[in-house]
Amino acid sequence: MKKALFTLLLFSLLVCGCSNNLAVGPLVIPSHSLLSKFGSYGSGNGQFTYIKGLVVDSSENIYLLDAGNYRISKFSSNGAFLTQWGSQGAGVGQFQRPNAIWTDAANNVYVSDTSNSNIQKFTSNGTYLTQWGTPGSGDGQFSFGGFSGLTVDSLNNLFVIDAGNRRIQKFNTTGSYLTQFGNSGAGDALLDNPDGLCVDAGGNIYVVDWIVCKIKKYANDGTFLIAWGSSGTGDGQFISPSCGIECDKHGNICVVDSGNYRIEDFKPDGTYIDQWGKDTLGSGADYIAFGPSGKAYIPTGDQIFIYSP
Repeated sequence: MKKALFTLLLFSLLVCGCSNNLAVGPLVIPSHSLLSKFGSYGSGNGQFTYIKGLVVDSSENIYLLDAGNYRISKFSSNGAFLTQWGSQGAGVGQFQRPNAIWTDAANNVYVSDTSNSNIQKFTSNGTYLTQWGTPGSGDGQFSFGGFSGLTVDSLNNLFVIDAGNRRIQKFNTTGSYLTQFGNSGAGDALLDNPDGLCVDAGGNIYVVDWIVCKIKKYANDGTFLIAWGSSGTGDGQFISPSCGIECDKHGNICVVDSGNYRIEDFKPDGTYIDQWGKDTLGSGADYIAFGPSGKAYIPTGDQIFIYSP
């Protein structure tokens, strides 16, 4: 009788647990322990002065957007310097105010430049391929001094935050304009001050709207889905959330909450999961990237912090 009762109780607990998980999806809380860090301040090989973004390619190479030195620096996954390219200017392969970086499936590198109002495309070793964009508010144009984050989906569509025009523009990887979405405003479906974005495996777009302290989720065609977040220090709240937002290998949405000196993890429906990094990151963290291994790479100050999956 006791055995039967125990079996029934165990079955009930399993059913309840599965039912709850089905209702909100599987909950995965990564460990995110600090593994190592690298980097130093300066203008020499492997040094940097003003980090404006980073991305990790399919071979776990790290590309660092060093705006202070007007260049891209490439490192191995353990921080060994590999190569660099770029200089100050408005010509081919030059930058004035580089502001975001991303790679596609072929490990081509895209860099947005807010002062040159363009996007340049390079091979993984820095060979210039093409560029597009001019100042303005028309299709394929960018607001001068006011566009930031970019990301690439699994179909190699490129999404670019044109912050000054309060919109997201979508291109193919040769620069052909496809569509746009977003309208100016502080409502959940609108874009007040978009600053960073990422795309999940299903092609959904997540945008950091930093002044209103919200994450806004759109379908791949620009249809608004949900929004979450508010100003504060509690779980799921933000103070000056940065352009640092990315999906980890578990499908969690990870947001750099700069004003609270932490990273917050959410499920794709906005459910708060966990927070981490506060004891090790300190101030200055604005960006985050994940490699194929699941490791997290976060620049802060003049170093890159590497965390376990």
